[in-house]
Amino acid sequence: MPEPPVQTQPITVGADLADAQQAVLGEVYVGTMERRGRGAEAVIDVPSEERMQAVQSGGVTLSFGCTGELLGLIDPVTARELADEYIADDDPGKALSPEWRDRVYAAVSSALPGEIMATDPSNAQGCGREGGLSAAEAAALEASAADDPGAVLPQHIVPFYLKPAMTRSERVNVLNRVAGSLSTEELDRLTEDVEDGADAAETARDWLDTSRFATG
Repeated sequence: MPEPPVQTQPITVGADLADAQQAVLGEVYVGTMERRGRGAEAVIDVPSEERMQAVQSGGVTLSFGCTGELLGLIDPVTARELADEYIADDDPGKALSPEWRDRVYAAVSSALPGEIMATDPSNAQGCGREGGLSAAEAAALEASAADDPGAVLPQHIVPFYLKPAMTRSERVNVLNRVAGSLSTEELDRLTEDVEDGADAAETARDWLDTSRFATG
């Protein structure tokens, strides 16, 4: 069966280019698509709070975020419910818990508009979680949960795209492969390099050349 035309058009990636982490991750997704034979255009600047709308409207094909912050944006009621449970959980390892990763991701996936799909979350966490949280930082976030419940939750990187723009092969061999290749430590380093003035596209290319995405 031939692919729908939308699955052969160049991918457009939306990211908030004022944010170093989003800028470099946007270039990572552009680079991975190109290396797997799918055309991709330059990253389009989209304010953080407009990423979901940009994908839903077709302004961009693909964007991404952190699971907790995305849930806070698109379903604050569920984010608040999960934040209350998360705060009550006395497991000291909950920030890195696979159970919490999966629960927050499942909530994000369920809250997405019908025309948008999220792929597998990365084990890498961003949005300020790259170096973990001190006890004082965690307590401060929990104290502000009523105003920003999504910020309390784990922040695993997850891409989302406009259906049916991505083929199954691209979901598995590009987006899911990035998710499995990128570590929190690597994301922290990439973000710091761009914050220190490195070019986001060059930084992404360097990572792609040496990462598990390339080496398997």
